[in-house]
Amino acid sequence: MIARLRASLKPVISYLLVGILGSLLLVFLKLEFEESDMGRRGEVLAYDILQWQLPSFSPKELPVVVVDISAKPVGEEATPRDFIRRLVEAIAKNKKGKPIAIAVDIDFSPSEDGWITPADPVFFDSCLKIRGDTGVPVFLGMYRTKAEPPDTWLGLPKYADLAAMIAIHKDDQRRVPIWIHANRSSERLRALSLALAEKYPKPLPKPSKLLIPFIKGNDNADAQYFADPQSGFAYSDLPVNYSKFEQIYHERLATISPNSVDEFSDRFVNKLVIIGDPKSPDDQVPIPGTNEVIGGVFVHASATYTLVEQPLYEFRKWVRFALDFLISILVVIGVGHSRFLHPDRPDVWRERQTKSIVMAMLLVVIAGIAFFRITHVLWLDFTLVLFALLLHPAVESSIHALCRRVARVWHRVFQREAGGQQ
Repeated sequence: MIARLRASLKPVISYLLVGILGSLLLVFLKLEFEESDMGRRGEVLAYDILQWQLPSFSPKELPVVVVDISAKPVGEEATPRDFIRRLVEAIAKNKKGKPIAIAVDIDFSPSEDGWITPADPVFFDSCLKIRGDTGVPVFLGMYRTKAEPPDTWLGLPKYADLAAMIAIHKDDQRRVPIWIHANRSSERLRALSLALAEKYPKPLPKPSKLLIPFIKGNDNADAQYFADPQSGFAYSDLPVNYSKFEQIYHERLATISPNSVDEFSDRFVNKLVIIGDPKSPDDQVPIPGTNEVIGGVFVHASATYTLVEQPLYEFRKWVRFALDFLISILVVIGVGHSRFLHPDRPDVWRERQTKSIVMAMLLVVIAGIAFFRITHVLWLDFTLVLFALLLHPAVESSIHALCRRVARVWHRVFQREAGGQQ
């Protein structure tokens, strides 16, 4: 009985060891594949699938409102500063109630030749005065001087508190920087979205304590830290929740004068207001998961919404590795159990392997989507896991064939050495 059990277990144990080796190989190959163009496309697909599982409209108005100034008066080279001043002042002094904060999505940072327009310092002073008179924080976009010390972000030290970075990853809008820190600067430069979110009166959402050990970053202001010695920057970025993009877009206000501010006065009360031109030709970006190519102001608005209402999280790399390996091992165990019960039926093993892979793929899709809906944790490589599962039989067969070949070679070498000793 014991001898028969050993005979039955020997091929099963051999299969399990090969299966574990194959699983490790698949996981490592997948990790390498993630860095390729096709791997990144797989993650983009997963991002789109998961993100749009969230409701696209909220029954209540969102805390972020975009003021569309695409119909603004045309200046010679830049948006007229007096027009922006009157608009900001009218919103800050809204009769029905003040907004929480106002940001302007225009690059006001000086160039190498100085101010972009002669009216810039006058406009900046007026923003400081509006903040002092109304208590409403005003933030002005900047980008050109992001590598400089705070004293020069907007030209003079007294304007540093007005500065908010408007950088966007041009090649990947799934994530946005929320702060950067240049080597030559003594302070972090906040992104426009983070500057607004920090003024939000309610506590910003935090992940569950149970999730903190398994996700990247446990603070939205430090979601994922990167240091790039070559560029001289350190920065942090976060995945953007675009599920409410359509609502943000439809709730935008085409407000280009103090009179129109009065007309929509109730829409600014207790809101984070972002003023920008979504039709600016220099600021067009694709919105992930949609067919829209539109102004970056909606990326900033979506990032602000993400921070204050519905943040997204990502698994740490070791968690993804463990999940990938565990799923692959479940397939191996299922087939190993079948081999133990039916040692002389390879057709049963192959059928069980096919069923195990199909079940594992269904489990990955259902569990990945369900887990995201509950926790908002993005499992961005689940599409790559599906692909790896499809490769499982081929990898396993290749390793078995390699092991048999190595065993034959080893047996021949051993026989030759034994013959030589005789």
